[in-house]
Amino acid sequence: MGRKYFVHPGAVVADGRAVCTCCGRELPVDEQGIPVLETGWPCTVSLPIPFDDEVAVSVWDCRARVLYRGRLVDCGKLPGKLAAELKRLAVESVENAGGAINWSGIYPPSDELCEFVKRLKDSGYV
Repeated sequence: MGRKYFVHPGAVVADGRAVCTCCGRELPVDEQGIPVLETGWPCTVSLPIPFDDEVAVSVWDCRARVLYRGRLVDCGKLPGKLAAELKRLAVESVENAGGAINWSGIYPPSDELCEFVKRLKDSGYV
């Protein structure tokens, strides 16, 4: 759906080069010399699937909610079958990333969830 990326937890900068503190790979730097922690390759501590810059899953209060461009996709505005499918895909995305609905946080979406949200968007639901 959007740009896919993995997150590196931190970097050290020396001699104009940025290196990830966990995997040791050189990271890109922006025009101000600040390390870019979002890359196209995973770190040794990255989640197993990449994040997407348009779709994410937010888990809080034992519920997985889908965000599109930072805004909640409201299941209450979807027909029953579409709402159920969105919820299923959100929970699967969390589990595929190694999480659970009782572990609050932001999780990356599966490709299937991204495609589903795109169809919802194209149909005018999002």
